[in-house]
Amino acid sequence: MVTHIRSEPPGARIEVNESYVGDTPVDVTLPQSGPHHRLKAHVTIRALATGAEQSEQEKQFFYNQWAPENVLFDMNRKPPASK
Repeated sequence: MVTHIRSEPPGARIEVNESYVGDTPVDVTLPQSGPHHRLKAHVTIRALATGAEQSEQEKQFFYNQWAPENVLFDMNRKPPASK
C-alpha cells in the first residue's frame, strides 16, 4: 500500500527514517508485512520547509500499526513558544 504525503503549502522536503524520499506531494511505500498493511518497523516521517519561514515537523508510526494511507503536514502551523 502506498502512503500519500502532502504538506500545506506543498514543497516540503520529506525524510522517512532519515532518508530523503522527495518533496511534497510524494508517494512512498513504508515497510509493511503481509496483506494487512501493518508496519513491520518503527517509521519516522519528517517534513522540512525551507525559505523565509523554516519549520520542521515529525510524525511517528509504530511497529504493527496500520500503515497510513495519507499523511498531512501543516507547515503554516507555528511551533509552541518556548518558556
